Amino acid sequence: MGTSFGDYNNDGKLDLVVTNFENDPNCLYRNNGDGTFSDETYSSGVGKNSLPYLAWGVGFLDLDNSGHQDMFVANGHIDDNVKVYTPSAAYAQQNQIFLNLGDSSFREISNQCGPGLQLKKVSRGAAFADYDNDGDIDIAISNSNQTPDLLQNDSDNQNHWLIIETVGTTSNRDGIGTRVTIVTEGGQQIREVKSGSSYLCQNDMRLHFGLGNAEMIDEVMVRWPSGLVEQFKNVKGDQFLRATEGEGLTVAHIPK
Repeated sequence: MGTSFGDYNNDGKLDLVVTNFENDPNCLYRNNGDGTFSDETYSSGVGKNSLPYLAWGVGFLDLDNSGHQDMFVANGHIDDNVKVYTPSAAYAQQNQIFLNLGDSSFREISNQCGPGLQLKKVSRGAAFADYDNDGDIDIAISNSNQTPDLLQNDSDNQNHWLIIETVGTTSNRDGIGTRVTIVTEGGQQIREVKSGSSYLCQNDMRLHFGLGNAEMIDEVMVRWPSGLVEQFKNVKGDQFLRATEGEGLTVAHIPK
């Protein structure tokens, strides 16, 4: 149904999640770095809790700015009369959030995430962006024959963050295909600028990094599609930056 790439275990390699039909688990594949993937569907805690649902949009996102990417899944059946032939199934379903525990495993916390996650809808796509520019990632959900939902992230934790916009000069204007790597006291994280996201959606192309307790980024490395690699040392957290190809990092103007 839907797919997404992200480095959920912060080992510098992009892993893969695939959503599936009801009674088939959503699958999580860990990138081994040699052209192969290992199936971590059940060992990660993702598989069992996804079995009752028919899943579509999916993505990795750091909801609590911990430095570990969590997972959001949009659910909803295709048949409005599904109960006729499967009494245990439902057309409208609850969406799911899986919290990354930082040890390559996840715990479902959907029921702890506020009233927006208690709703049962026929959801399809999910897009992620910091739409209110407060440093944490919000979620927009498209629903079949229903109004969309916008879930505002109002987490009150004190973790730090960084958001980077890429502007290509030799590469394409939006920097699509650019990989940004950051290194902090908590380890390494990678993000890539993508022009499409999961199932029929588009995330904000600004790259969001949760920093946990780190107030400073030791290094930011930007690898452009043109082949240019730029490195920046001792970058402050809790700010919006613009990386312009060949011209360095500047503070981005964010409308209030």
